[in-house]
Amino acid sequence: MMRGTMARLVLRRMTSRNEDHFILMYHHVGPMDRLGSLSPYVVTPAAFAAQLAVIEARRLEVVTLGELVAATSGERALEPRVVITFDDCPRELLDAAVPELERRNWRATFFAVSGKVGGHNDWDVKRGSPRVPLMDWSDLRELAARGHQIGAHGSSHTSLRRCTHSEARAELTGARETIEQKMGTAVRSLAWPFGDIPDGYAGLCEDAGYDAACAIFSMSRKVLSDPFAIRRILVSERDVGLRMRVKLSRSYLRARPLIVDRRALKSTGAIPGRTT
Repeated sequence: MMRGTMARLVLRRMTSRNEDHFILMYHHVGPMDRLGSLSPYVVTPAAFAAQLAVIEARRLEVVTLGELVAATSGERALEPRVVITFDDCPRELLDAAVPELERRNWRATFFAVSGKVGGHNDWDVKRGSPRVPLMDWSDLRELAARGHQIGAHGSSHTSLRRCTHSEARAELTGARETIEQKMGTAVRSLAWPFGDIPDGYAGLCEDAGYDAACAIFSMSRKVLSDPFAIRRILVSERDVGLRMRVKLSRSYLRARPLIVDRRALKSTGAIPGRTT
């Protein structure tokens, strides 16, 4: 699709002037003991507040992913910005995370699994993890009405690397269309389920109507150089104080691709093996 192709070209052209942005990835904000085996992806409310305080102290502007993509399509170089993203949309975020964000007048990007909205995280339960309730459509509509961005996280939270091309396209197209129908707003951003990026991912995104897609890791030294495999920073419970300040530094952005094991990540699909 021409829209996706143009987004790709514009973002690549702007990368040299707009590469120092920090796109943070969260899943759960809640009590560590209740979420058990999900703990690597859990941040307690106290740690989350401390992490936001570091962003505040650095005086970094917080925007949604859609706002960042739109801003980087212009000709003006931007100061570093922060995008706060949440995968899966567990309902706990409404009480544990959203108030902290809105107290600072910040807005985040929430990636919803369209076929599981109002249900639970059955993809985690199958692996022995605790059952976690997910937001329903009224929750998501309320977030959107308050200025937060709602993106897609697939239809069923299936690894698209294990799907045929047609199955993957149906997952992505179905997710966008369902969320748009239920929300009444356009959906242009995606987060890859499990961070698994399939072969032919750029064409899949363009065909399904997306302008941007978030990965977990990327071997690019520049955050936005590939609009369909945008590198994010996983934030954990330990990332408070100095650790958070380091993750919000230009040095970390430069070093991160160099300290990631390319072969290990390719074997799990967490980074793209090719760009077509």
